[in-house]
Amino acid sequence: MSSVQPGEIVDGKGIYLGEWDPNNDGKVIDVFVEDDFLRESSCIQSLFNFRAAVGELTRRNGGRSYGNGTDAAIRAAIKDDTYKDGDLFIPALEFITGRDAAGTELRSGNNIYALLKTAPAFRTILDTLNRSFYGGRWVLSSSVAHTTAKDFSVHQVRLINESNRKSPEASGFPQVSFCSAVIPVRAFRRDSAPAPVPPG
Repeated sequence: MSSVQPGEIVDGKGIYLGEWDPNNDGKVIDVFVEDDFLRESSCIQSLFNFRAAVGELTRRNGGRSYGNGTDAAIRAAIKDDTYKDGDLFIPALEFITGRDAAGTELRSGNNIYALLKTAPAFRTILDTLNRSFYGGRWVLSSSVAHTTAKDFSVHQVRLINESNRKSPEASGFPQVSFCSAVIPVRAFRRDSAPAPVPPG
């Protein structure tokens, strides 16, 4: 989407976060973030642990789920073409902070934290953050922080300063304990070029 810049709204898709080659195989897709947090039908902001968030997104995707909902599972679904364009999923750390779990910068400027400060399309999310209490100021990522024989934890990110701490701050919590807000994303494959017409 060369004519659209990160931070701009595209009707029917969301706020553009830029392109993504999730498996480094040349399958470039476009990623969009919702313009608000997940909310209940009463419009109250919803807080989830990771497992519950994956269940809610599965419901909103018409029952379609992608493994355990982690970043690795989403990448695998895109690689084997089982991901349905437009389905919602929990973003990996790189889409939230611009960096992966090791701290390597992957998305400078085209991530949620950076665009909160510069893109008017993120005004609703920023206003919600400023009105939220502790759990509502953290958002879930799909990036695994720790694994055990029975379970795993994911990184969760504080998107707003509290007690003079640096933002964004990422920490790993067990997926069934700490509840956070969710800003879902969706992806769309690039339109394929028309097949060439055989001569004659």
